[in-house]
Amino acid sequence: MSQRSSFFMLFILAYCLPVFSSAQEEDSVLVKKGDEYQFKAVDFFGKNQIDSALANLIITADFYQRGRSPYKYTSTLNDIAFVYYYQKRFSEFEPIAFKAYEYAVKHLEPDHEITIRSHNTLQAYYYSIGNFDRTIDILKKLLNIRKSKKDNKLEIATNYLNLANAYKFNGDQENAFNYLQKALSIQLDTLPNTPIIGETHKDIGLLFHDIGELDSALVYFKRAEAFLAPVNSKSPLISNKVDNLILTASTLNKKREFTTAEYYLEKAGKILSNDFYKIKLLETQAEIHFSKNEFNQALKFLEEANQIAEQSDKKNTPPYRARRFQLKGDIYSKQGQLKEAIANYHQVLLTLSPVFTDQEAQNNPQPEQFLSPSDALKGLQGKAQSFYRRYLQNNSLEDLQAAYGAYRVATELIRDIRQGIIGVESKKILSEKSVAIYEGAIQTALELYQKEGDPSYQSAAFLLAESNKALLLLENINEQAAKGFAGIPDSLLRREKDLKIKIAHFQKQLLENQADPSAQNNLKADIFAAQQKLNQLTEDFENNFPRYYALKYQNDPVDLEQLQASLVQQDQVLLEYFVGEQSIYLFVVTPTELKTHQINEPEQVANALWQLRSMLATPPGEDDAQTAFTAFTNAAYLLFDKLVAIGLTQLETSYSRLVIIPDDLLNYLPFNLLLSEPAHPERPGYSPSQLHYLLADYPIGYHYSATLLDKSQQQARHDFDHEFMGFAPSFREGRNVVNRSCTADELYSLRCSESEVAAISTLLQGQQSVGSAANTVTFTEQAANYRILHLATHACVDETDANLNKIFFTDDFLTNEDLYNLDLQTELAVLSACNTGFGELVRGEGVMSLARAFIQAGCQSTLLSMWAVDDCATSELMVGFYEALESGAAKDEALQQAQLAYLEAASRSKQHPYYWGAFAQYGNARALSGSSPSWWWLGGIGLIILGWIGWRFFKP
Repeated sequence: MSQRSSFFMLFILAYCLPVFSSAQEEDSVLVKKGDEYQFKAVDFFGKNQIDSALANLIITADFYQRGRSPYKYTSTLNDIAFVYYYQKRFSEFEPIAFKAYEYAVKHLEPDHEITIRSHNTLQAYYYSIGNFDRTIDILKKLLNIRKSKKDNKLEIATNYLNLANAYKFNGDQENAFNYLQKALSIQLDTLPNTPIIGETHKDIGLLFHDIGELDSALVYFKRAEAFLAPVNSKSPLISNKVDNLILTASTLNKKREFTTAEYYLEKAGKILSNDFYKIKLLETQAEIHFSKNEFNQALKFLEEANQIAEQSDKKNTPPYRARRFQLKGDIYSKQGQLKEAIANYHQVLLTLSPVFTDQEAQNNPQPEQFLSPSDALKGLQGKAQSFYRRYLQNNSLEDLQAAYGAYRVATELIRDIRQGIIGVESKKILSEKSVAIYEGAIQTALELYQKEGDPSYQSAAFLLAESNKALLLLENINEQAAKGFAGIPDSLLRREKDLKIKIAHFQKQLLENQADPSAQNNLKADIFAAQQKLNQLTEDFENNFPRYYALKYQNDPVDLEQLQASLVQQDQVLLEYFVGEQSIYLFVVTPTELKTHQINEPEQVANALWQLRSMLATPPGEDDAQTAFTAFTNAAYLLFDKLVAIGLTQLETSYSRLVIIPDDLLNYLPFNLLLSEPAHPERPGYSPSQLHYLLADYPIGYHYSATLLDKSQQQARHDFDHEFMGFAPSFREGRNVVNRSCTADELYSLRCSESEVAAISTLLQGQQSVGSAANTVTFTEQAANYRILHLATHACVDETDANLNKIFFTDDFLTNEDLYNLDLQTELAVLSACNTGFGELVRGEGVMSLARAFIQAGCQSTLLSMWAVDDCATSELMVGFYEALESGAAKDEALQQAQLAYLEAASRSKQHPYYWGAFAQYGNARALSGSSPSWWWLGGIGLIILGWIGWRFFKP
């Protein structure tokens, strides 16, 4: 008997024959007739007469349906679908498989074996063609079935593993990692020290491999290797052992450790189990030769892989074929053979979009037509880059337009992928990976603007820069607003709030129990369970409340004309930056103009920025004062010349205020300290008379994106019960410190924080919470009632994980996660602490700082610090800031006035920018609605004038 017929006999024995003994079998003529045709089908399978077998199965299904035998009917539909799949008749497979699935859901018990099989058949198909959304949907339903019937724990773990793979290919690495960890915990609890656990370690390693965390990947591959060591060639797990060795080689190749990579491939080659892994091994050999610039050898191995794949039923599904075309395109691209590269990248798109058949490489499928979006994104990027490079060679406008077209589809696809992702960490990864695509799109749009003179290309470049900026923040702000208009019941909103608070609590416990592995495992399980409930609730909101979904993802970039109209009202000029790998782009937006500038040598800018930052960490000593002054002024003037002067000197009209939207590392740059004129080296000193700070020319405000800037300027005023609340927590007695930073959570008393809060509270006739009253309970319960919140305290930030950021009160601390769960419509939150604008930097998103958490919680504006600040100098600056606010100044103007006033009055030893330059205003900069500024004396003068007029005309 042939291998094919043997395979089908096993299939029929496994799936068809058990049905005959089913308790549901009916004793009717029609059902018995169906049984006869079922046996005939089995016989034809045994003879390898597949078409005859299929014909008999179709007749069988008809008899079972008319004989009202739902179990046999559904089982036979699955058999027919299986044959269609085996024959690669996918267009006929899907409707039959879906029919079996729907019939099982409607007519059979949820936990019946045939119902489960119907789910599995359909999800396996969707997975194989790259439709991961449908795969995830069916796997979740299958998981609920297995949980409800208290199924075997290992079956549930397998379901978790399948979900993890589907989420990974759908671009949601966070959910993939969570499901893998959950599966691993079940396996470790059920089957400790067994080889099957090695497979899960391998999958976790693959996840790290795909996101570029290569050292973590190797750690998990090494663990997998230890678990899989006992596996021999007769074990079904031999494939996992081979796969783990190949993946280890692939990771080592990315680290350019070629000798060790080849050693692992050699080990894998000795125990190869089937064609699937032989193809994978050949592909990895091609990747290694490609990395070593050995292009002919790379193409040779890739061609051999293709030949085997074309004859194999495995690994020739669309995503796998597409990846081989992608690698071939990459090889040709690196060789400079751009025509061949473009052809292969186009094949990637054709493979992943079966309904798209256009062979013209200048054309592209629509984003919704792709089966595997993450793979399609790589193909689009490769094609766009190759067209652009060919344009640089031949100056062909057609190639330039083709590059732009591919980039635009890629950016639309990124948006679609993003909307399908729930996990925040996954969205961060997508944002970082998308920077190169947006940079290419901006570069191409501006090149078209130069070539054709069409201003729509310049506008498009600006909107592209906006399209990958602070989207997480925008989504969260939109989400909060959407809940008020979507008709979501209060009970569901309360449930969502409770889950978020619970997750924040568990995460805080996780921080505090790092020395207790058992507690860590329990807390991780609690977080996973709560997060899955929250994800399901979010999906329910999006599916059942379309208005909510539409508002949440209403993240189109701001309308340029609308933005310009709002700039007129504020007399502002906007400087927005996009930092790419090759260049920095500056967009200058005024009420009447849009100008763009390309800034080359981003490394020079980065070096000057970090040099400037290092000088601001602490004032220099007497011995190195002159050297430090020279270095500071050189860096501050160079950065002004590179980043700002080019944007301001070519404007047709002058404006009174600047608003800055930084990007990437420019988020760490204090623009107010840049020097608009060179320093006088013969008169070193940091006073305004000796240095011309940009701060002296303009009040400077910041925002996270132009879209959020426009939203904030249109934001309605709120009514508040109270004006001001200041918090000055007390910390460890017996030692006062001069700055508000914390090291190893050592929090010492602040000398001037209480007097700072007292002075401001008196000035604004507000309230204050000091000492033990300045606690987390008071803050979380009362903060939303105040127009202005002021926190004079300690803060700790983490540059790698925003969840570890903390702002301290007397009793405890609040994390970013805690702050996200608050509903603050505060007009101004002043974070008078260290590094409240510092933290984890996510490309595209910006700094995930404490100040950003306040904005996400609903605050319209924040005052944040960019480094560890001096306690008493900060207190003096803050009082000056509030005095300016009370006089009616806008927030950015108030900060400008306070900083200049401090600097004018400071002694020489306190003029260094460390003492006064750390603070920046983010968000809505308009004057406080409750202040009555400088209008009181105008009113008084008006009354005097009216009195004089009355006396003059109506005197006796």
